[in-house]
Amino acid sequence: EQAHVKAVKAAVIQLKGTPVSQPKLKFPAKTFSNADNFLAAAVMFEELGVTAYHGQVPLIQSLAVLQSAATIAGVESRHAAI
Repeated sequence: EQAHVKAVKAAVIQLKGTPVSQPKLKFPAKTFSNADNFLAAAVMFEELGVTAYHGQVPLIQSLAVLQSAATIAGVESRHAAI
């Protein structure tokens, strides 16, 4: 995931943009309390990532950003499939 963040930030900077700052996340107390909860959260995040990238790919006009997004979307799809 850190490689994805790095790739997106680099593409944004290359286009003279400013990357957003890291979000502050707060999870419910038992989100990571056992393997089942952890895996449920992991599946949710992977599916969310796939959906987000697939939704944005058709809207991206920059080839550099499109290449990064398409690559990340493919990796996220494989993660979600596991």
